[in-house]
Amino acid sequence: MNITLVQNPELPNSSHGKNHLQILSELILDSEVCILCSGWLKNEGIEVLTPVIKQALENKTKITIISNQAHTHKRASKRIAGWKNVTHYMAKNAHRVVHAKIYYLEAKGAYTAVVGSANITKGGLMKSDELSMVTNGVIGDINHKQIKGYLNALQKSLQA
Repeated sequence: MNITLVQNPELPNSSHGKNHLQILSELILDSEVCILCSGWLKNEGIEVLTPVIKQALENKTKITIISNQAHTHKRASKRIAGWKNVTHYMAKNAHRVVHAKIYYLEAKGAYTAVVGSANITKGGLMKSDELSMVTNGVIGDINHKQIKGYLNALQKSLQA
């Protein structure tokens, strides 16, 4: 298992020197499957991700977004609803509140997960003091099973 850190502002001594937006943009563009799980989802966050999401959709990436209805701005929700082939699950009052910030991506038999504090807000992606762990591995390894298992269970609970 390989673990690196990403921080806003960028870590001065990191090997990649990129913030959350830059890391997620690269990962989304290279993915076949993309799950963006963030309790807070603001229009400004979706706005800065829109170019890479649109390119990923052109590349046939399967994209799922998970957020809280109470913390999802209406303009962001409308923007997402306008994208074909994007599934958006929102936790409503009857569901549990989603607090996890997990960005999960698959490509060519491997996965990457960014797990930390950054929501899909402009601050969370670029400006606020945020720290996340980036891990990757082979689909089917123990960490993959745990992360994907959590995300699958969360999606199933939000479909009810």
